[in-house]
Amino acid sequence: MKRSNLSVILVNTISPGNIGSIARVMKNLEFQCLKLVSVSQVDAKDCRQMAGKAFDLIEKSGRFSCLSEAISDEQILFGTTSGRRRLQRNEVLSPNQAALLIHEYAPHNRIGLLFGPERSGLSERQLARCQFRVSIPSNPKYPVFNISKAVTIFLYAISQHPLKKREKKKQLVLIGKRESFYRDLKKVLIEVGFLSESNPEHIMNAIRGIFNQPDLTERDLKILRGIVRHLQWYIRDGRLKTPATIRKP
Repeated sequence: MKRSNLSVILVNTISPGNIGSIARVMKNLEFQCLKLVSVSQVDAKDCRQMAGKAFDLIEKSGRFSCLSEAISDEQILFGTTSGRRRLQRNEVLSPNQAALLIHEYAPHNRIGLLFGPERSGLSERQLARCQFRVSIPSNPKYPVFNISKAVTIFLYAISQHPLKKREKKKQLVLIGKRESFYRDLKKVLIEVGFLSESNPEHIMNAIRGIFNQPDLTERDLKILRGIVRHLQWYIRDGRLKTPATIRKP
């Protein structure tokens, strides 16, 4: 696996000490790419002390004001969630299961591993952007791990799987292109009245789950975008024609 193809993405992390600890374990296990979303205090004393000689990873980290910017150049996203949510969904992977998939995709695609804020974790809307959800098996009475410990467990699981020669996989669509498609799809579904303009996200998250399959290629996305463009054309002009006279715009 190309470890340079995996990004650890911290979203709204509160504790500077946790950021430093995460940088340290990344350097321990030879992971290099750290992205920080709406994170401050990275120069705090606690951050420097916990990072030690790994503070250079923080200095080189990508800094982003929103998640959309941070994930736009990734191709597969693994969103982490606590044991509380794991009980509600049977498709959540263990770190070992996730590691096997990461080893399949990483040689030819960029992988993002998302971690939410310490107190609340990733929101449902943020998790809906991910192709896979991952959770650490834990005591159901006390299921929430410290974020730096969670990162350690995930990265260790990834690092323990031996490298194997694998069939060449197709390069997949960038997350930024997926998000652009979802924005256009939401707009047209609001326009035809399928989604509520006041609260479209609840149903839109479910729609993402249908279209958000990991092996989406450029050709797949081109077809989906063609459907949206045709719907936009139909709303504007096509509905004025009879079905027998409609041709592709």
